[in-house]
Amino acid sequence: MKTKIFPLLLVLLPFYSFAQLVDVVDSLEGPSAMVIMGQNLVFSQYEDSRVSQIDLTEANPTPVDILGGIRLPYGVAAKGDSLFIADNTGNRILRQNLSASDSSLVELTRAVSNPSAIAVKGAYLFIAEWVGRRVSKIKITADDPIPTLVVDGLLSASGLAFYGDDLFISDWDAGKVYKVDSNSPNPALIEVARNLDQPNHLAVIQDELYIGQFGGNKISKLNLLEQDPVLQDVVTDLNQPSGMVLYRNDLYIGIFGDNKIVKLPGIISSTTKWEDTKAVVYPNPVRETLFFKNLPDRALDLRIFNTQGLLIRRENLMGASQLDVSDLIPGTYFILFDGSSTAVKFVKTN
Repeated sequence: MKTKIFPLLLVLLPFYSFAQLVDVVDSLEGPSAMVIMGQNLVFSQYEDSRVSQIDLTEANPTPVDILGGIRLPYGVAAKGDSLFIADNTGNRILRQNLSASDSSLVELTRAVSNPSAIAVKGAYLFIAEWVGRRVSKIKITADDPIPTLVVDGLLSASGLAFYGDDLFISDWDAGKVYKVDSNSPNPALIEVARNLDQPNHLAVIQDELYIGQFGGNKISKLNLLEQDPVLQDVVTDLNQPSGMVLYRNDLYIGIFGDNKIVKLPGIISSTTKWEDTKAVVYPNPVRETLFFKNLPDRALDLRIFNTQGLLIRRENLMGASQLDVSDLIPGTYFILFDGSSTAVKFVKTN
């Protein structure tokens, strides 16, 4: 069953761009999905059956292969040191621990139909099944993960992105983006954008949803805080944009048609000094994913303390605007950001 929100997004605002596109690396073979792991940008090369990475701290990064021999690697996702890969025509989900001495590739499941995008939330990996016309999920801590249905009724599920508990789904053939409540036992598809040209990969950056339009050769966005958001073009004249991800305050984009990765610098800009900025965390209380606002536009260390003042975790956001806290024991915690003398309180719930 599909539930509609009105008014729908029918109008595109005129193009604007934050800055000139900068080439990062070329001579690739169908760059597709992307994920940040530390200082590395990990990406799939759809037409060359491999997954590679580049070090974003290097001035002229050189691709290094991580995996090969995957039939058609499409989606990638990460949790800690674990890299997850959707093998599109192999109809399987794979996992590799990049830090372990034995980094053997583990097959999690074959019970999926042309998996495309994947996204991690807590202990679950959500899977967009292109031919299966649905989104399913598996528990990644299970010994033998079995996919369970999240929502069906799609034409060709092509992209996934989380904003809190809301899961956004792009539908390539329908030319639409939907959202569902990932915690609902029987979620309904809620339409949030239509008249898109082959919407593909999605990315949530702060409070905005970025939408790659593969056939439209552009990336658009909408403000998730607005009740009736209007779709706005971010950058146009791209030759089949595919994956995209934020690192620090730059948007990295895979250009499938040109076999390269580019970056759009400064999509998050601020003239406010960090010392004068008040950090905001939400939702609060939180169950799984904590989001941040008003952080400085740079890599940022944070520390999480409990009420006894004990250090629980140390993280480097590396430009990310969210943090998985699903592994924390329910209770009260404090976050101290690098460069700030004021701790931010949040409550973790079950």
